[in-house]
Amino acid sequence: MGVTAVETIDRLPLFPLPKTVLFPDTLLPLFVFEARYRALLEDALDGPGWVGIPTLLPGFEGQSDGTPPITKVFGVGRIEGYRRNQDGTSHLALVGVHIAELQREWPLEVFRRGQVRLRPAPELTAEASSALRLELASALQRRPIEAHETEVIEVLRELVRDPGRSVELGVHVAASALGGATMSRQALLELPTVVERAQQLIHTWARLARTLGRGDP
Repeated sequence: MGVTAVETIDRLPLFPLPKTVLFPDTLLPLFVFEARYRALLEDALDGPGWVGIPTLLPGFEGQSDGTPPITKVFGVGRIEGYRRNQDGTSHLALVGVHIAELQREWPLEVFRRGQVRLRPAPELTAEASSALRLELASALQRRPIEAHETEVIEVLRELVRDPGRSVELGVHVAASALGGATMSRQALLELPTVVERAQQLIHTWARLARTLGRGDP
């Protein structure tokens, strides 16, 4: 990822989705079938393959003008792979690469485009990364597990313990899988740093443990 200074993209293709928050380093599979998003895919593939994934805000179901309200902070994904189907649809895989802030949205043509500012994402120092890894691993160990979460928790515990994987990856996979409802995950995404996202997750998990009577007093 590694944006350390402010960068602006003037006309980023936007693919708004309901109940979807794209974090850096995480994978988002998509099925593209609408004509406007087929056009968006072609446009993205003609460039660097970047697509903005804003979250549609509650109430979008009643919008019929093609530009329902979206979050102003959202993930930017890079197309890692795609497959065209005989019927003109496509399957593609996006990997989160940046967090962006929408500066302005251009008048609607075939699909939505926005001018965005990429948020700086400086690398953690080795010391900070190690400390965060230990804190996150400890919190995951104490977190109550519901039946449907068993597999993802085990995967996350292995991921966080693996020194060959970045701690940022662990934080963002945890936020995506265990960050709660859509707007709770959106709130995590909007926090300025990966450390603050991790701290908020840990705080939320501790509160959950106390609620269930399984945490520290």
